[in-house]
Amino acid sequence: TWYRADQAALTQLLHGRTGPVVLHVANKGREAEGHARRIVGVKTGRLKASIGSRVVRSNPGYNVEVYAGGTPETSKYVMPHHDGARPHIIRPKNKRYLKFQAGGRTVYARKVNHPGNRGTHFLLRGGQMAGLNMRRR
Repeated sequence: TWYRADQAALTQLLHGRTGPVVLHVANKGREAEGHARRIVGVKTGRLKASIGSRVVRSNPGYNVEVYAGGTPETSKYVMPHHDGARPHIIRPKNKRYLKFQAGGRTVYARKVNHPGNRGTHFLLRGGQMAGLNMRRR
């Protein structure tokens, strides 16, 4: 007895937007998001809230992209937080002084010597914890 595969059903299974393969890829992306949110440092919560994922069509099949920093406010500090930053000087851009809170009081300064920081690699580690093969785009 010979059987012939239903090509349309097989194509839907492997390549359809609602097929189990795409749903699995999307679930892996959401899992990576969750891990990344647990790893990332939280000061205001904006960076944590900007973490997301999306399924994108590739050749062949689909990939999942895990990203952070969808707004101008968060995009400027995604990379220093993810990859780390060298020591540097912070100066005001539009005012004469920087204004910030330290030790429960308001501080004004013309410049601040930032000591630098190690990167948390929250996106990379989150994807790896979800079992994804991660690479930078």
